[in-house]
Amino acid sequence: MPSQHPHSPFRTVKGLRYASTTTGDLHLDLYVPDCPAPALRPVVLYLHGGGWLTGSRTDHPDRPAGLARRGIAVASADYRFAHEAAYPAQLHDVRQAVRWLRREGPSHGIGNGPIGVWGASAGAHIAALLALTTTDETDPESTVQALVGYFGVYDLTARADSIRPDPSRPIPDELLKTQWPAHLPQPPSPRLRQALLAGTNEENLTEDHLRTLSPVTYAHAASPPTLLLHGTGDAVTSPQQSSRFATAIRSAGGTARSLLLDGANHEDPAFEEPEVIGAVAEFFNDNLCTDLHPGQISVASPHTPRLPRLTEADLDDAQHTLRRAITSGPRSTGPQHFPLQDENGALNGPFGLMLHTPDLGAPLQELGSAIRYRATLNDRTREIAILTVAAATSSEFETYAHERVGRAAGLTEAELTALRTGTFTSTDPSEAAAYAACRRLLLDDTPWSDTEYDATQQLLGNNQLLELTVLVGYYRTLAQLMNVFDVGAP
Repeated sequence: MPSQHPHSPFRTVKGLRYASTTTGDLHLDLYVPDCPAPALRPVVLYLHGGGWLTGSRTDHPDRPAGLARRGIAVASADYRFAHEAAYPAQLHDVRQAVRWLRREGPSHGIGNGPIGVWGASAGAHIAALLALTTTDETDPESTVQALVGYFGVYDLTARADSIRPDPSRPIPDELLKTQWPAHLPQPPSPRLRQALLAGTNEENLTEDHLRTLSPVTYAHAASPPTLLLHGTGDAVTSPQQSSRFATAIRSAGGTARSLLLDGANHEDPAFEEPEVIGAVAEFFNDNLCTDLHPGQISVASPHTPRLPRLTEADLDDAQHTLRRAITSGPRSTGPQHFPLQDENGALNGPFGLMLHTPDLGAPLQELGSAIRYRATLNDRTREIAILTVAAATSSEFETYAHERVGRAAGLTEAELTALRTGTFTSTDPSEAAAYAACRRLLLDDTPWSDTEYDATQQLLGNNQLLELTVLVGYYRTLAQLMNVFDVGAP
C-alpha cells in the first residue's frame, strides 16, 4: 500500500512523561500528523540507538518526522540505560510506553488501534524483544502488531562471532563522538555493554545470559510482521544479523523480510532518505491500518520471484527429464516431510532453480540424491550437518525443510533451536565431532592441521569425513543459489 500523505503537515508534542522509575521519569515526544480520521491513523513507537548506554529520543528527528509527513503518528521514547538498570528494565519501559499510547494517545489526537514498533541499533534490539516476547496472552495492552528494525543486533550469542562486520569499514563519526558514561572505559567494549545489560560482570557473562538477551531466541509463528533494514557497509553490526533474524522468524512460521542498503554504514544518512522512510511507512500502513480489514491486520504482499516458477507446461524435454529425476525415486517414495512442489506443480526450493539450467541441474540433483540417500552418515548426523550449513548461510528453505526432516530423525526441539543458534552439543562423540567439523568447514577456510585432522578422523573415519566435507559444500552451494535468487520457504 503506497504512503498516503508524503507531505502532510504535523505537529510535535515534546517531553511527555510516560512512566516513573527508581532512576527517574521517562519521557517521549509525539509527532502527530494533521490529517483526518485519527482513529484509523497508524501509530508507531520509535526507540533510539546508543549501545544500551547512551542516546536520546531526540536523536535523528528526521526519522519520526518523515513518518509523520506520511500520515503515521510516532512516539519517540527514552528508556533506561544498562548501567542504570539491567535487562529486563528496558523491556518494562517500552511496554509502559505502549500502554501509555493506548491510554493517553487519544487525548493527543492519536488513535488507540494497532501499534507498531521501530528501533535503530540498540533500539532495534529492544524493539525486537518487545515484539517477540509480548503477546495477547501475556500482556494484551503492551503488544505491538508490526516491527521495523534498523541495523540491529539480534543474536548476541557465540554464534554471532561468525558474522562480525567488515573490519576495513570506517566507524562513522557519529559513533566516534559518542559520549559514554564517564565511569566506564572509553569506549566500553561490546562485551562490557552486554554484561551491563545482563546485570553481571564480563567474567561471569554466560551463553545463557546472551541467549536470554537475543531476540532470535524468541522467534515464533505468531511473531508480528517484521521488516529489517541494514547497510552492506555497516562497520559496527554485520548485515547478516538482520538476514539471519528474518530467516529465524520465517523458519518459525512468521512473516519477515530483510532489506539491504548497498554500501550504507551504521546510522548512515541513507536510512533517512525519502525512499527508505517511504518503504518503512508503506510497511506500517500495510500492517497497521485498521480500515483495510476491520478488526484484522493485513499481511505484506508476496514478492515477485527473481526467476519464474516453472510448471510442467513450461518445460522442454531436458527440463522434463530433470523434473522426473527429482520427483521420482526415494524423494517420492519415502516420507514427505515438506512439499516438493506447490499447488501448480512448480518445484519448491533449489529444485525449481535447477530446472532453469538442466545441464548443471541434473548432476547437481544427482549429487544431492547421493548425499541424502546413498551415504553412510546416519539420519541424525546428516540432518545435524545440513542444519548447521543452513544456520551458517541463513538458508530459509533448508532450515524450513530440514528441521522437519530432523524431527523425524529424532532431533528434539531444544536441539533444533541449538542448531539454529549455533550452540548445539551432543553426548555422542561422533555427533559432536561431525558438528565441530561442519562448523570448522563453514567458518574457517584455513588448511586443517595434522592434529585436528587426526582427531576428527579417529572419531568419524575417512568415509564419513569425506561425506561431511562434500555435504557442506553441496548445501552451501544450494544456499548460495537460493540467497542470490531470493528463494525462501514455501
